[in-house]
Amino acid sequence: MTDIGGGLLNEVDLSFPDRNDTLLPTDRSKAANPRSFGRKVRVLPKTSAELGSDARPSLHQFFPAWDVQAYARFAEIKLHMVNSQYPEYETTGALPQLNDGHFLVPAGDIILHLQTYYKDLDAPLTDKQRAESIAFRALVQEKLARVLDYCQWVDPITYSEVTRPAVQRVMPFPLNRVVPKLLHARHTAAFHASTSLLSKEHVYLTARDSYVALNSFLEASDGPYFFGTKYVRPSCLLRV
Repeated sequence: MTDIGGGLLNEVDLSFPDRNDTLLPTDRSKAANPRSFGRKVRVLPKTSAELGSDARPSLHQFFPAWDVQAYARFAEIKLHMVNSQYPEYETTGALPQLNDGHFLVPAGDIILHLQTYYKDLDAPLTDKQRAESIAFRALVQEKLARVLDYCQWVDPITYSEVTRPAVQRVMPFPLNRVVPKLLHARHTAAFHASTSLLSKEHVYLTARDSYVALNSFLEASDGPYFFGTKYVRPSCLLRV
């Protein structure tokens, strides 16, 4: 790098400075607590259980989060349930959501969070069983979840006779007249833009094939659940 006159300049570091390096402690604060400034201290986030004082994780939901509730029940994790009047949360824009101490966990990561910090129901499984568990979870989340979404929001008869009246009963006026229509339009547009589900017939064929695969695996199990006599994560998704 050169200046206007053509002379060489030293390379300039344009990176953003570390906040801990720019906020220097005063001599008075160092004298009051010298051990606090001997090294950089990283404060790790804590769960409600780690914070103590009988705090519980709070599950915020509009539509029932059956899979999270089932996992918490099977794993004997105490949750505080908060039923929202609105389908979207102001912080993350989505529900369900778990508030656990310093953690704000979105819908797709709630069960993983409970597995990591509380109890892992899949801990007794072998490597082969874990692989099968992941495969069945993918089947439920990628196939059956879309089928359920179609049945609730896209199918005109189910939407007008079941979904819309149920949503309108729990939402305040005037949002209960507007939000169901917006959600119906959003899910319908997503369905028509999808390349995996092409028609109503394709939706129900996908549901049939998925249930046949799950049922055959369940019948081959040594117990009443997917992997014998113990609850595992796929059991929470299907409540079996």
